Amino acid sequence: MFSCYDDSEEDLRNDASAEGTLTIEAAHELYREYMSRRPVSRSLDDGGVRSRLDPGMITAHWESATVSNNGVNSYVAVPFHATRAYYAKSVRNEKYVSVLQKVVVVQEDSTLRNDVYVMSLIPEGEFAKKPKYELAVLSEGGTVPKDYSGLLLYTLPDGGLPIYTARLESGRVVEDVYIFDKSRPVEENFDRLNGMLDGYSLRSYGVASPNSLPEYSGGTDPDPNEGTNPGKGSGDVPKNPGDDDWIFEPDGSVIGKDGNEYWYFTDERGDTYWLVDSDGDGEPDQVLLPGVTPDTGGGWDGGGGFNPGGGNIGWGGQDTGESPETPEIKRSRRNPDFPAVRPKTEEIDCSEKHKQIKQYAKEVLDRLFNAPAGTDPQYSSLPTYSDFLAAVESDPRIEHSYTISSTGGGKYMSYSPIQHGDSTHVKVFGDNLSVVAEIHSHPNNTPPSHDDIMSVARFGGKANSMYEGLYVYTNDRIYGLIVTDRQKASAFYNQYGDKAVGENNLFVDKSLRHDWQTAMSHFRKLEDDMKWCQSLAYLLAKYDTGLALVYFDKGENGGYQAVGVNSVRDSNGFYRPTKCR
Repeated sequence: MFSCYDDSEEDLRNDASAEGTLTIEAAHELYREYMSRRPVSRSLDDGGVRSRLDPGMITAHWESATVSNNGVNSYVAVPFHATRAYYAKSVRNEKYVSVLQKVVVVQEDSTLRNDVYVMSLIPEGEFAKKPKYELAVLSEGGTVPKDYSGLLLYTLPDGGLPIYTARLESGRVVEDVYIFDKSRPVEENFDRLNGMLDGYSLRSYGVASPNSLPEYSGGTDPDPNEGTNPGKGSGDVPKNPGDDDWIFEPDGSVIGKDGNEYWYFTDERGDTYWLVDSDGDGEPDQVLLPGVTPDTGGGWDGGGGFNPGGGNIGWGGQDTGESPETPEIKRSRRNPDFPAVRPKTEEIDCSEKHKQIKQYAKEVLDRLFNAPAGTDPQYSSLPTYSDFLAAVESDPRIEHSYTISSTGGGKYMSYSPIQHGDSTHVKVFGDNLSVVAEIHSHPNNTPPSHDDIMSVARFGGKANSMYEGLYVYTNDRIYGLIVTDRQKASAFYNQYGDKAVGENNLFVDKSLRHDWQTAMSHFRKLEDDMKWCQSLAYLLAKYDTGLALVYFDKGENGGYQAVGVNSVRDSNGFYRPTKCR
């Protein structure tokens, strides 16, 4: 799937060598098997919601099929007639252009796994000016023309969710995303996918006859007077314009009865897609069509669809326009912690509890600011907070930390010399029961990390500990992780412990990582720092960690204004982003 274009030099993601080439005859047999199990209700007159880029009923022309092989995967590309055409517009096209579509049967030559897709081309630049027939002819010799410019998408034959998307300029890939790329979280792949689709509008048009397209490009130009603005000529929008948005939303996950993990995604029309982890590595590797149900067992179940990747995933019955999901799955269709609409701004919410947390966090920070130099006999001189600031200024490329401890009677002093780490770590002393708080710098000016959360839970959850919180220093802001309940902090740390966080300071625990990714996607319309903070605050609340997150903005007078960051449940039980001034 990484080689959807006819240029082997661009395929740098897989260095496997070809073990064989998929033949047209073998591809034809795979295609027949796939289409025989395609949900039969997905036709032009089904009256239901249609998936994007679904060509409707297909008549493939195997006599014009072509074979290509780039040393990693084999492709058999087949032109077809269809009962539905699509038109697309982007910021690079002045008017709507016809979307060229063809069937592509892929054999991953390193594994000999076979899949059936529909490839869609949205031409741009000079290719958008070419007649559709000419573009179809140029595409006969391979997957796409060598100098193609435009968008390339691979979807299942029923359209919908793009499995692979690439934007090409003069035959070179300038941006692409594979939704099963395991080097990134699945939510990040979807963010990248949505970013690539941003600005593109799709319009569908029902073709009167499956034989109305002599050039085999998947559709035909409508009468120019049949647009939404009749009489204006060839740039009109076709009938049945549909929605402009083309966004896929992550809705959470559920563990199926067979032990596999499933992710929900919906498009703006409400069609639901299942992403499936069938090999148990915690990352999805298959996609199921809208309207089908993950179930136990493998192979076919009721003739409702095809499981293109094998594995132990079954299918539900035919698409009848009603959800066939079980009650247990239906409750998890959208993550129950969040509403469907993503927030664009934070809301002001100052409950008494949050006011108290904010005030206490400020008091602890003031202790850090004002603690005198310590008198430990092991050191000739211990630092003050101003020495910490000087260290940060002298070398902002690495982390520095400053720690204070209690001397009894409400008095405090510095605990050790300033610690100097590297770009991602620095030594702290929270294990000592007399330590009250510490502050360390983040060279990249980011909020607290997942490792910071686990450190506070570990230090603050100890019996007889005086540890009150950890602060992160950045150029304009100070973030604080405050201990609000030692017993809860201890229980949280004991359950997840040191193994919850990986070397990159992010969660590797499956549950924490999944909820983190879900929250980051839900809050993604906020600015980056606040998206991160609200996702942290959500985890702190959901897992009842006994910790709270606040931040302090530096004012013009040089002082810090405390602002509490809290994920608050509303009357419907949803977490919403709030801040408390």
